[in-house]
Amino acid sequence: MIIYQNTENELFDYIPVPASLRNETVESLTELIENLEEAQCNFWINGNDLYAGVIGCDIQKAKNYLRFAKRRKKA
Repeated sequence: MIIYQNTENELFDYIPVPASLRNETVESLTELIENLEEAQCNFWINGNDLYAGVIGCDIQKAKNYLRFAKRRKKA
């Protein structure tokens, strides 16, 4: 799941992660986390700290869902 094609957006371009990621696969969640982390890194580099902080919350949310998806996959 790619959210940010252009990781040099401004805060008003913020696209939140969907409210529920429950039905996403381990692979799509991993891809989402990688995309968000890349975007966050670019926002830090470009001095957009506020945007990077907001994306940090989305990264944590996606990581939590990834943990649950891995458990579900084992079962």
